[in-house]
Amino acid sequence: MSAALRVGKEVVLAAAPARVFAALVEPAQLTAFWPFTAVESSGVVGGPIVFHGEVGGEAFTDHGVIEAFEPARHFRYRYWSTNHGTEDRPENRMVVDYRLQAEGEGCRLSVTHENLLDAGRVAMMGGVWDYLLGQLRSHVESASVG
Repeated sequence: MSAALRVGKEVVLAAAPARVFAALVEPAQLTAFWPFTAVESSGVVGGPIVFHGEVGGEAFTDHGVIEAFEPARHFRYRYWSTNHGTEDRPENRMVVDYRLQAEGEGCRLSVTHENLLDAGRVAMMGGVWDYLLGQLRSHVESASVG
């Protein structure tokens, strides 16, 4: 995949890697802070992960396959979305890759979103990931998250 058609972000969170990983993979947590109305996940490599959501009044479904699932360390999935204006073909599937590393009492989270298809989507997703990671930070650093 072209490096030019990807977004990479990194944040340090005041939460343990296990807590951050759980927030990224547990359906009940994901629907609490990201724009998903429902998440279905097998939680196993090769298994499905499906995100249902709404953005700007438009419903969408992301259909994915889990490629890496190492608790507190690595989560990766490949997906196609109904709101991307493309056909569901291998070349149109994007990849989201999360890598977690303990840092002090917290966690360094690196995210890459690959195969974004065009420069406009790269620019848009840079801002989207800033927002999503801010929501994740609020969620995992709050005292109410177990």
